[in-house]
Amino acid sequence: MNRIDVIPWDNNFNTGLTEIDAQHRKLVEIINQLAASFAFDASTINLSTVFDELIAYTHYHFSAEESIWNSYLLNEKSAIQHKHTHESFIQTLSDIIEKQQGKEIEEVAENTLDFLVQWLVSHILESDRYMAYLVFAIQDGKDYTHAKVCAQEKMSGHTRDMIDIVMEIYKILSRNTLQLMRKVTLQQKIERQLQFKEQFLQTLIHQIPDIIVMKDADGHFILANEAAAHFYGTTSEEMIGKKDIDFGVSQELSNISQIRMQQIIERGETETVYEDRENVLTGEIRHFKLIKKPIQDNDGNNHLISIAYDLTEEQKIKYSLEQRTSFLKTLIKTIPDLVWVKNPDGIYMLCNPRFEKLYGAPEEEIIGKNDYDFVSKELADFFRQQDFKAMEKGTSSFNEEWLTFVDGHKELVETTKTPMFDSKGNLLGVLGISRDITERKFIEQKLHHAAYYDSLTNLPNRLLLSDRLEQAIIHTKRHQSSMTVIYLDIDEFKEINDKYGHDIGDKVLKLYVQRLERVLREEDTLSRLGGDEFVIILQNVKETEHIKSTLNRILHVTTQPLKIEEHNLKISASLGVTFYPQNEEIDADQLLRQSDQAMYHAKQLGKNRYHIFDSNHDKAMRTHYEKIECVRKGLKNQEFILYYQPKVNMRTGNIFGVEALIRWQHHEHGFLPPGAFLPDIQSHPIIVELGTWVLEKAMQQIEDWHLQGIHLPISVNIDSMQLQQRNFMEIVQTLLQRYPNVQKGDIEFEILETSALEDVTLVSEIISQCQNLGIHFALDDFGTGYSSLTYLKRLPVKTLKIDRSFIHDILNDPEDLALIEGILELSRTFHKDVIAEGVESLMHGSVLLSMGCENAQGYAIAKPMSPEEIVEWMADWRSPKEWTDPADIL
Repeated sequence: MNRIDVIPWDNNFNTGLTEIDAQHRKLVEIINQLAASFAFDASTINLSTVFDELIAYTHYHFSAEESIWNSYLLNEKSAIQHKHTHESFIQTLSDIIEKQQGKEIEEVAENTLDFLVQWLVSHILESDRYMAYLVFAIQDGKDYTHAKVCAQEKMSGHTRDMIDIVMEIYKILSRNTLQLMRKVTLQQKIERQLQFKEQFLQTLIHQIPDIIVMKDADGHFILANEAAAHFYGTTSEEMIGKKDIDFGVSQELSNISQIRMQQIIERGETETVYEDRENVLTGEIRHFKLIKKPIQDNDGNNHLISIAYDLTEEQKIKYSLEQRTSFLKTLIKTIPDLVWVKNPDGIYMLCNPRFEKLYGAPEEEIIGKNDYDFVSKELADFFRQQDFKAMEKGTSSFNEEWLTFVDGHKELVETTKTPMFDSKGNLLGVLGISRDITERKFIEQKLHHAAYYDSLTNLPNRLLLSDRLEQAIIHTKRHQSSMTVIYLDIDEFKEINDKYGHDIGDKVLKLYVQRLERVLREEDTLSRLGGDEFVIILQNVKETEHIKSTLNRILHVTTQPLKIEEHNLKISASLGVTFYPQNEEIDADQLLRQSDQAMYHAKQLGKNRYHIFDSNHDKAMRTHYEKIECVRKGLKNQEFILYYQPKVNMRTGNIFGVEALIRWQHHEHGFLPPGAFLPDIQSHPIIVELGTWVLEKAMQQIEDWHLQGIHLPISVNIDSMQLQQRNFMEIVQTLLQRYPNVQKGDIEFEILETSALEDVTLVSEIISQCQNLGIHFALDDFGTGYSSLTYLKRLPVKTLKIDRSFIHDILNDPEDLALIEGILELSRTFHKDVIAEGVESLMHGSVLLSMGCENAQGYAIAKPMSPEEIVEWMADWRSPKEWTDPADIL
């Protein structure tokens, strides 16, 4: 906004002193700026700040003037008077400021500016100019007296008149200028407000999604918003001054619209009408609600404002809702379940035909009533409680209930009650749906019975028995009582089925169950596991004699003749018995296994009897199985290794082979010899798996030594179970193919004499097949079995190994010495090689050499060693002098 100065500066204000004139110009600028602030934005002025700045600069200016005057007019009267004038100004301005406290800022502006303008103009034109004339005269060489005369002459006459005129003009100008600036400011403010209102109105009209137009009496558009322009396919500016017909509206429709407009203008009343109009762009018919209002401008010209609200989408939604409502009503009516809605007070709002049958009334007679109008108070209270439950939870509630229909029939229903809320979360009521589950429940009960009861005898089956047994254990613990579990198996029942047929067998079971139930108490459980196996649970039986009496009654009733059709049948049963609690905590499955084991023993003992479970024997068996499992894990975890014990010719010192001996590097117990674990796995399939591992490990070691340039045959112990496996030869051939560096004669199998005698024919055949592959056999621990010369002749073994038990005592037992002499004689007769096991001392070796037995193994030669150790041992081995020197041999 342009400023109008209250003190326009011109050269008449110049005194001729450059410094003083510049400061005067600054003072005039401060006053003009102050006046503009008062005029344009008085509300933002901080008076204290403005006045402080004015007074500060005035002080600075007065000091500058007084410094100049004193340099020429020191102690002169005129200089002193001028200084008093300055002090008077400061005091007067301060008084004016103090008096203005609490007054309106406009009043403060006028009073302050009046004083400043008059004083400043007077001070510059009179006082300061006079003082400047004095200074100029003194500068020209005059003394003070002559300078004063000179200055007074210049200030008199025409100059004096001019000063008076200028001062009067500025007095009037300053106040009028301030008022003018205020009027200009006010006018500009009003114009901005009007402009803002017009822009706001235009924006509002254009942003409104409804169509807004204004026409003159002839139908010309004089206003149209963007929604209208979009509908006509043009712009708001293009519509001004034109008619409907210019934008694709037919002449006929335009004429009708013009006639209606004239009628509304004539009536002078606002009308609301509904019209369908075609969208010019899409050709779509849109439905509108139009509000038409006639108005007149300031010149009395008639106009019509039309506001069109597009109802098309709303009608589509309404139609869609009507369709959905119709669909829902149809759906509710066709749902076979009972469906109803109540308000929060329990008043029915709707129901379907299925529900109508419950109360025997049409929907119109049910709506508006509650349950108390149709059923007893007790039942109505129950329904109401279920309603409250759903409403309080805020989620669906479920319950099963019996409903009695008006015709008297009953249905078991599964009812779901769901609270309904509006978009604001206000409770609207409860939706109820009841489904008939009578038949489903009946089927569920049948399925439950089929799942938990035996179909033939109607007794609890294995699944229900397991639950009953678990519950019995809990009951026994809680009441510190005891129970007995009996496993019953009918002896030779298969023969009855095979001889008389399954129909007779089923009748036997049914009749037998009836007899058993008569000797048991009501609280006892009799269940059928399947076939001819039953389990009985006796609870709260403490007396041993009572238990025995019950067992004997069961055996007695079992042996009583059974008359089935024309057949007189007799049966017996074997019973296994166990008790709970026991010293160790056990579960239901363990109780069944114990009683089953005891029943098995009863059968082994001759049947038709009972046997009580032996926990010590069971514990030993469990320990045995745990050891077997431990070996299995050790094999899986690669905890087993092979050591090798040399076999030598004691006379020559020749090393002709080693025996592979297994060791276990147990993760808990450390290094274990074979005697610590092999006895536990005898006759168990794991020994076959372990033996196969030993055989492969030995062949792998032969290959490793072959790569080192070492040829050292290995003998491997083969268990009888492993030897007689159907795929034994297949495994041997597979391993030989896997390790092709294993040559004929590199592997020897050692078998126990007792194992060979189990099936001489089979063993002989296997030995022959192995010999064809270059694998020889040795008969281990020879002399400990019961072999005859015939068997020895039939077994195609190459070597006999004298058992260490005979070698140990040859130094002091003539019988063992004689036995060894006999074995040596047999070997020579049957052309068998001989090797002595367990040579523990030089003397043992010397005795054997004296008898003609040169091959041996034992600690006197070397202990079993790792593959690395045995290579080192071979480099250092020499046969003792006592064995190599014939003179030293006994």
